[in-house]
Amino acid sequence: MGWLAREPERRFDPRRLDPRLRSVISLAYPYAAPVPPRVDWRAELRGRIASYALGPDYHDTVLARTRAVAATLSALRPDAVTRIYVDTGPVFEREWAAEARLGWFGRNTNLLNRYHGSYFFLSEIFTDVEFAAPTEPYREH
Repeated sequence: MGWLAREPERRFDPRRLDPRLRSVISLAYPYAAPVPPRVDWRAELRGRIASYALGPDYHDTVLARTRAVAATLSALRPDAVTRIYVDTGPVFEREWAAEARLGWFGRNTNLLNRYHGSYFFLSEIFTDVEFAAPTEPYREH
């Protein structure tokens, strides 16, 4: 993912992607925590598959839900410009989500949320609609 290191200013300022963009809406979609394995995977030298990869492709699910939120925004403001990202573009999703107060950075570098741990997907809607940024940080727990 070396491409993320190129042009970092594009990742932190939506206006670098499109001068009309003013706000980022970050969304978190929780998924089920994994069931503990029944085998001692260390003794058997077996790997485990991440729980999010066991079901339908999360890109499709989260993309559909994010499009629904963007459609609601467009219904409320028909001239709104929106750009959607679901793990599909040069966007620092984790950082935007932290800025939106969806969680805090854990020691494992994941974004953590008090109610869902790290078991949630992130998506963003970049828009020209201006929203006030949260003023209080998400308290670490």
